[in-house]
Amino acid sequence: MTWASRIIFFLTMAFVSSGMATTEEAASPDDDLTILLRADKGALTLEYRKPGQRLEDDPSVQCAVGARFTLPAGAVVNLELVSTDIVYSFEVPGYVEQVDLVPGLVSYRQIETPAETGQADGVLQVHPDGLKKAIAVRFNKEQSAFDARMLCAN
Repeated sequence: MTWASRIIFFLTMAFVSSGMATTEEAASPDDDLTILLRADKGALTLEYRKPGQRLEDDPSVQCAVGARFTLPAGAVVNLELVSTDIVYSFEVPGYVEQVDLVPGLVSYRQIETPAETGQADGVLQVHPDGLKKAIAVRFNKEQSAFDARMLCAN
């Protein structure tokens, strides 16, 4: 695939992807947790933002993700997904439909986590090689919606 065809592909994906939204469309209620999931060199970093914080603000908590990350149970969580280097796909069946993480393009998803403590298995896939990394998503009911110790615990 030539560079020109890659650029055309990325621009086409940006315009036709149903999961994309503008900043105004992605605005969340003040009480919802927002998480920026950033893929870089095959690894994930999460930036948890307290209600009311914007993408441009410094994150309240930032964590490198090993093989799992934690979300509060029984909550609405706004996900902002982006890549800094290459195209990835990310999916947590039953919670996050497969979404492409494109360099410089933020994708938005909103999920409702289960009411009880539990875990779901997700996948981060590196395109085009198809290398997959299993990611476990834990749902924790015992902590408040924004607790840095819970969110960054591996």
